[in-house]
Order: sequence, then structure tokens, then C-alpha cells
Amino acid sequence: MSLGIMEQLTHSTVRIVTTTAEGGRASGTGFYMHLLVKSDKHVPVIITNKHVVAGAVQGQFSVTLANESGEPIIGSHETFSVSDFENICVKHPDENIDLVAFPIAPLIHKVEKSDKKLFYVPLLMNLIPSEIERSKYSAMEDIVMIGYPNGIWDSVNNYPVIRCRVPSD
Repeated sequence: MSLGIMEQLTHSTVRIVTTTAEGGRASGTGFYMHLLVKSDKHVPVIITNKHVVAGAVQGQFSVTLANESGEPIIGSHETFSVSDFENICVKHPDENIDLVAFPIAPLIHKVEKSDKKLFYVPLLMNLIPSEIERSKYSAMEDIVMIGYPNGIWDSVNNYPVIRCRVPSD
């Protein structure tokens, strides 16, 4: 099964729901990535914003399951709840950069022991534009937004909201 670009982008996101010690709830979008890639080894993570996990004592997210062939089982997902969520995340060392990485290898291994498989598509590092590439962008670029604004999502199929904005001529 070959996934088109929109399907790949759809499966590269994850909805994150956090709970604070006071019982406050918030949600945000995370993106699957593989960091520290060396040949066939990597560290699988979910990248999100520091402000999404700030004060979170618990985090929750749902990951689509895969069939025996490694294809997504649309509508079938596993929900994970993680305690001490903010402290498990690895914060970007520059406090002015609003990013954290949440390591997911332990969750992947736990699921694999139960004879299930997770389906996600990691974003590749080469998709992040260089400073030179960014300097060539126009203020009138086409935009595709994929995520979970205000906690909105397709809970049946575990899909994010996709919105395209193409500037008019």
C-alpha cells in the first residue's frame, strides 16, 4: 500500500491531551519524528510545543494500529496515558524555542509485546527548510494546516483537521 502525501501527513500527527495538577485540561498537536538517525537506528519521538506540556501531570494520545502488513487499520487506535508528562519530555535547550520531544520507544515496545503494531509516519528532518530556503518564501505561500485546533478531531478514525489556504491571484 502506497500512501499519498496527504495520507502521510495525516498519519504524521497525533492529538495530545494534557491534565494539570489542578485538573485543567488542554490539547495540542504533536508530530512523529525520528531523531539521531544513524543507518537503521533512530530515536522515535513526538515533537510538540513546550506550552502544550507546561504543567502537565498527565498526557494522553491515541495512535492508529497497523495490520500484519504494516498498513493502517483506519478506525482502530490505541490510547496511551502517561503520568508526569511534562517531566518526561525533553525540552529544547534554548528556552526561547517552544519545542519538546516525547520519547515513544517504550510505548512502541510495550505494544509490540502485546502482538499489536502501531502505525505512524515520521516526518523527515529534510522537510525542515534551511535558513536560505526560508528566506526565499513569499508572504503569499500556499498553506496546508494539519492538526487538532481547539481539540477538534475525527475521534472515530483518529484523524486531524486538514485545512488548505491557497492565496487568490
